[in-house]
Amino acid sequence: MSRTSEQLTQQEIDAFQKFCYENRIVSDEGEVGLANGTLIGEYIINAWGVDVDPQTLAVALSKLRDRIVFYTPAEFQYKQIADEDSARANALNAWFHSPSNTSLVKDRDEGFQNQSALLAELRGREITLKTIQDAIGRASFKSGLHYVPVISRSVDPRQHADDGTGFMPKDQVNISAREAAARRATAASGKPTPAPQGTDYRALADAVKGSTHSKTEQIQKMFTTRPGTSDIDYEQTYYARRRAAGL
Repeated sequence: MSRTSEQLTQQEIDAFQKFCYENRIVSDEGEVGLANGTLIGEYIINAWGVDVDPQTLAVALSKLRDRIVFYTPAEFQYKQIADEDSARANALNAWFHSPSNTSLVKDRDEGFQNQSALLAELRGREITLKTIQDAIGRASFKSGLHYVPVISRSVDPRQHADDGTGFMPKDQVNISAREAAARRATAASGKPTPAPQGTDYRALADAVKGSTHSKTEQIQKMFTTRPGTSDIDYEQTYYARRRAAGL
């Protein structure tokens, strides 16, 4: 059946948008979405000369699938939650891609997953720096977030590697009698002994294990951030994980 109208009707536009949403086809006003619309529209309207409807769109998809750009699952999940309230999504997005966000991955699927998790935690809440930081803490514990890897300082292989042991560990050398007594009291109380300056708290935090595999997975998703920032405080994270593990 040939086209019933020379102009693209609102009914055809609605059918196109609904079909794209159901099939994760990019159809926004960006360059990729416009290219998808032109490709599909030219096939149905110009080459085939029929109306745009669910049946003709399905045929176009089967013929043009290898040339159409689709949302990734992570992108589409973010689109779904962002479409609930575009103003709130834009408010979070402004912070997320700003220099203030120094710890969360911003790009690719991991970035979309981070934003989806935060938007889910921010439902029903005003979006402020404090509520964003609170959301980061909750999301880290519940589902986990993708953090920017911390690059360790490279070690010059020509330098002597001192493990800090020897006759007596460094943290036991040149301490006062009062400090020694305090450490013995802390050890007797069952609380973690304060670690010496320079301790790798990230490694300690990553080494905390739970009583079961699932408990360990939950513990490893726990992070504590520094107040007013999204930077991970690995010292506090270490102690929080110890408490969660019952240590």
